[in-house]
Amino acid sequence: MCPKKIENIPLPLAYDTPDLHAAAADALGRPLEEIGAVRMIRRSLDARRRSPQFLANLEIFSPGEDPAPLWNGPQYAAKQSTRNSPLIVGAGPAGLFAALRLLEHGIKPLVIDRGAPVDERGRHVADFRRNGALNEESNYCYGEGGAGTFSDGKLYTRKKHVLVRTVLEWLVAFGAPEFETLIESRPHVGTNYLIPILKKLREDLQAHGAEIRFHTRLLRFLYQNDGGHQKIVGAELSDGTHVECENVILATGHSARPLYRQLLHEGVAMESKPTAIGFRLEHPQEMIDASQFGASAGKGHLGAASYRLACQADGRGVYSFCMCPGGFVIPTPVRDGHLNVNGMSNSNRGGPFANSAIVTTVDAEDYAKLAAPDVPPALAGLAFQDALEQACFTLGGGSYIAPAQRIPDFLRGRTGDVPEKTSFRPGIQAADLTTILPGQLHGPLREALQTFARKIRGFDSREAVAIGLETTTSAPLQILRDNQSLQSPTVGGLYPCGEGAGFAGGIVSSAIDGIRVADAIADQQA
Repeated sequence: MCPKKIENIPLPLAYDTPDLHAAAADALGRPLEEIGAVRMIRRSLDARRRSPQFLANLEIFSPGEDPAPLWNGPQYAAKQSTRNSPLIVGAGPAGLFAALRLLEHGIKPLVIDRGAPVDERGRHVADFRRNGALNEESNYCYGEGGAGTFSDGKLYTRKKHVLVRTVLEWLVAFGAPEFETLIESRPHVGTNYLIPILKKLREDLQAHGAEIRFHTRLLRFLYQNDGGHQKIVGAELSDGTHVECENVILATGHSARPLYRQLLHEGVAMESKPTAIGFRLEHPQEMIDASQFGASAGKGHLGAASYRLACQADGRGVYSFCMCPGGFVIPTPVRDGHLNVNGMSNSNRGGPFANSAIVTTVDAEDYAKLAAPDVPPALAGLAFQDALEQACFTLGGGSYIAPAQRIPDFLRGRTGDVPEKTSFRPGIQAADLTTILPGQLHGPLREALQTFARKIRGFDSREAVAIGLETTTSAPLQILRDNQSLQSPTVGGLYPCGEGAGFAGGIVSSAIDGIRVADAIADQQA
């Protein structure tokens, strides 16, 4: 029998299992004894009213009827292809999910990543936070899982695609919590879950024939001329090996700046695209909870409050990005002498601070004001990021201390002081962020902060601290690809993929793009 489904059932903040059964019986007009198992399949928070409540979609089973599992993992092919393994460059969400999908097609990939396995990477990150010792090959951006490993673990995407559910189910198969991943309307897992998930995913890939090499960079592609068109036939790697490959999935993430420059030199078509920059804004989490939930803050299953804000200000879009309730602001440079920041949190979002990027849009016209005249237009956004990150490092004193500014001081253009307590390690120091943010962005950011303060009480108070700078909300370029074959139009066999190539933003959309590219390779080999 199919279970009966009911939607948008209101539940109290402190609901428990009997509440679900009572709600099901009431919705169906039946006595409790005729209600078997009740399973929640979606939960959202309705905070529009003075008293927030949950809204739930439920499946109701007859007595004695057992619910079927909510998820399935990858279904690997029994027969493996004997052709050369595709090379996947980058072990972030796009690369790893491409590898999983290739194995479903019976194709064994070789995955390389310049960074470290996640446990080793975690030690490098911890050393950086404690001592300011940056490892340029293994850090918050480079290594197993990519930049998303140390993040809020957001699994929410606005992308409407059948593969969204596939990605979420596969994550559950590798250890993501079922409720937070499949049932919450805005799913997230947190860094503490992502680390063991990645280890299990890697073990599964290797058990089914994939090869994975860490501490291994792509040095260059090997080409042959195919009727006046370059085609990849192999690659030279930093471990001293040459690999034969007809297909390469380029899934490097948004921080592979030297590789972008090399690929453009080799004839890979790419173009500049807009991105957004700004700073991380940190508040006491209790302040955000009180503003968003009022007297209900801290009650029942409510958890830490979040926000999502956007407005047009002085001709630019300004918005919050990657909001991390109960999280930490973290340093995310990949080169010595640079500093930029991001946010992360664990699954319980239980830290004392909330943070979000507050960013405004920038484009090629903005890039040109900081990039040297001889920089190719496609790479001007990279030069723009480099210049800002070097200035941020210098303004913080040159030891990965972050420059920071209370919001009232930012609005008035003065340095002021900063609070002693912050989530950022190794620490913050008072500075005037307007001295490094391009002048054309000051007005939009200031106007937007005042607009947002009318929506969230205390948003522009002295307890609100801007920590600089946020520069990598997305890649400032796109590596071009054909809409049908998903290959580069100038290099045969090259499949640009994921966030670093400009086709995704976040864990789920990157994973989806990896799956799509893997399907394209399988179709091409069929």
